[in-house]
Amino acid sequence: FIEGILFKIDKTLVYYVISIIAVVLTVDFITTVVRVKNIKVTLQKVEELNKEIKERLREIKELTKEEVNAEKIINTEKMRRFVEKLNRKKKNTILHLYKNVYRLKKAFPSIDTKEITEVLNRKIETIKNRKNT
Repeated sequence: FIEGILFKIDKTLVYYVISIIAVVLTVDFITTVVRVKNIKVTLQKVEELNKEIKERLREIKELTKEEVNAEKIINTEKMRRFVEKLNRKKKNTILHLYKNVYRLKKAFPSIDTKEITEVLNRKIETIKNRKNT
């Protein structure tokens, strides 16, 4: 019965279907490789944001230690808003990173790279810290 159905299918249609499936698989493979490569880049962005936040917080601390005048108060507030903006950017970047890593780990359970392990460990730490606070 199945053999009869298979022989009725036009060969050119089979070639088109196979070609489409091959293109879809190739595109999926390429996007997966790009996402894995981007994990390392995103981790570096998060580290850079952390450094910049620490530097700005240090500047705020120094400004508040000095004599207080209107200009320094304004500068301090601007810095605080800037630090808040950096923290939001960092949070969004990390959230995006977690989503990508989760998707990759779900699709490829046996994948085990240094970057993916680092991201998953950071997420576990973040969850533990939230529970403790």
